[in-house]
Amino acid sequence: MKQKPLFDTIQLKEKGIEVIEIFDDSPSEKAGLHVGDIILKVDDKDTMKMNADDIARYIKNKKAAEITMIVSRD
Repeated sequence: MKQKPLFDTIQLKEKGIEVIEIFDDSPSEKAGLHVGDIILKVDDKDTMKMNADDIARYIKNKKAAEITMIVSRD
Protein backbone atom coordinates (compact mmCIF):
# COMPACT_ATOMS: atom_id res chain seq x y z
CA MET A 1 0.00 0.00 0.00
CA LYS A 2 1.29 3.44 -0.91
CA GLN A 3 2.02 5.72 2.06
CA LYS A 4 -0.09 8.87 2.20
CA PRO A 5 1.86 12.11 2.47
CA LEU A 6 1.70 13.96 5.77
CA PHE A 7 0.60 17.15 4.08
CA ASP A 8 0.33 18.24 0.50
CA THR A 9 2.13 21.56 0.73
CA ILE A 10 4.34 23.33 3.21
CA GLN A 11 6.05 26.57 2.35
CA LEU A 12 8.71 28.78 3.88
CA LYS A 13 7.15 32.07 4.94
CA GLU A 14 8.43 34.98 6.99
CA LYS A 15 7.03 33.45 10.18
CA GLY A 16 8.45 29.99 9.44
CA ILE A 17 7.27 26.84 7.71
CA GLU A 18 3.54 27.18 7.04
CA VAL A 19 1.13 24.35 6.23
CA ILE A 20 -0.53 25.43 2.97
CA GLU A 21 -2.66 22.38 2.14
CA ILE A 22 -3.56 19.10 3.84
CA PHE A 23 -4.81 15.97 2.11
CA ASP A 24 -8.12 14.51 3.25
CA ASP A 25 -7.64 11.49 5.51
CA SER A 26 -3.88 12.17 5.79
CA PRO A 27 -1.86 11.63 8.97
CA SER A 28 -1.68 15.41 9.46
CA GLU A 29 -5.46 15.77 9.26
CA LYS A 30 -5.86 12.92 11.75
CA ALA A 31 -3.28 14.57 14.04
CA GLY A 32 -5.19 17.84 13.97
CA LEU A 33 -2.92 20.05 11.88
CA HIS A 34 -4.65 22.93 10.13
CA VAL A 35 -3.90 24.97 7.03
CA GLY A 36 -2.07 28.06 8.25
CA ASP A 37 -0.28 26.30 11.11
CA ILE A 38 3.37 27.31 11.46
CA ILE A 39 5.63 24.32 12.18
CA LEU A 40 8.14 25.44 14.81
CA LYS A 41 9.77 22.10 15.64
CA VAL A 42 9.74 18.56 14.30
CA ASP A 43 10.94 16.22 17.03
CA ASP A 44 13.91 18.15 18.46
CA LYS A 45 14.72 19.98 15.21
CA ASP A 46 14.17 23.74 14.98
CA THR A 47 12.46 24.34 11.65
CA MET A 48 13.81 27.91 11.41
CA LYS A 49 17.12 26.26 10.52
CA MET A 50 15.49 24.10 7.81
CA ASN A 51 13.69 24.68 4.55
CA ALA A 52 10.40 23.06 3.52
CA ASP A 53 12.16 20.34 1.49
CA ASP A 54 14.37 19.42 4.48
CA ILE A 55 11.34 19.04 6.74
CA ALA A 56 9.36 16.99 4.21
CA ARG A 57 12.38 14.73 3.63
CA TYR A 58 12.97 14.29 7.38
CA ILE A 59 9.35 13.30 8.00
CA LYS A 60 9.22 10.96 4.99
CA ASN A 61 12.44 9.18 6.02
CA LYS A 62 11.63 9.01 9.73
CA LYS A 63 11.78 5.39 10.91
CA ALA A 64 9.77 5.88 14.14
CA ALA A 65 6.01 5.50 14.15
CA GLU A 66 5.52 8.88 15.84
CA ILE A 67 6.68 12.40 15.12
CA THR A 68 6.31 15.23 17.59
CA MET A 69 5.56 18.67 16.19
CA ILE A 70 5.27 22.01 17.88
CA VAL A 71 3.10 24.40 15.90
CA SER A 72 1.85 27.94 16.22
CA ARG A 73 -1.74 28.67 15.30
CA ASP A 74 -3.42 32.07 14.99
